[in-house]
Amino acid sequence: MFSLGLAFLAASVAAPEAASGGPRLLNVGELVTADDYPLTSLRKDEQGDVTVRVQVDESGAVTSCKVAISSRHATLDEQTCSLFRSRARFAPKRDRRGHAVSSSYTQTIHWRLAGEKSEPVPRQAWMLRTTLSVNKQGQVAECKIEATGLGAPTAACAALLAIAHAASGTPSDGRGIAAYAISEVYFYPVPADRVAEPLGLSDAKEAARQVSSVTIAPDGAVTACLGVRYSGLASSEQDACRTISAGRFMPSATSADLHGTVIVIMYVRVRSIS
Repeated sequence: MFSLGLAFLAASVAAPEAASGGPRLLNVGELVTADDYPLTSLRKDEQGDVTVRVQVDESGAVTSCKVAISSRHATLDEQTCSLFRSRARFAPKRDRRGHAVSSSYTQTIHWRLAGEKSEPVPRQAWMLRTTLSVNKQGQVAECKIEATGLGAPTAACAALLAIAHAASGTPSDGRGIAAYAISEVYFYPVPADRVAEPLGLSDAKEAARQVSSVTIAPDGAVTACLGVRYSGLASSEQDACRTISAGRFMPSATSADLHGTVIVIMYVRVRSIS
């Protein structure tokens, strides 16, 4: 997928309460992801810690969830319990005879907007290009961001490289580049039928193209987004709407909505290595 640099998200799971023989969360790494950050909370820059107490039955299923300590943001509280109910998998508590029994479990989720605080995006035309260099081992080694019409989100590259280095265990020195993954995001303040689409890069293979129509309210919030055209590897399940909807545009002095177009193009450039 791609990153627009509009918001950088983090949601982490704190260590559970110590409980001898208590239920054990089996999928802690899958429980909460950056994609689970509620869009309403993103628009309002809401962050906080939510502590929940869930009931786990003999099969390891969550039967109920209640907020024990609120983040003071209802949307984050509700999202936390929703994720536990729909996604959490437990090994149930065992009694002295080894029989599974129902029990409770307490957990804290830290919801954070990480990196640079996102600035409002211009309502005029702009372009953002992210180039990731991939080494022979398939690891991201370098990152470059270019922007026209808006400030380049420098925290995006730092976040991507930190993730890549953590996954590989050793920071790359940037040598031995095998390929480049390039994503371009264009915004036009006019409807899609009035946009002349970019021709593309001549020295790279186009892997996917997505065109989406977006409606922006006078206060800068994205109130509607619809994918209208897809090509290559792109599909309706991979459109830009979720990421665009998480951003904030600059407010307008008028009371009219702005009907714009977002185009995302992804390329691959292979580099020969001697």
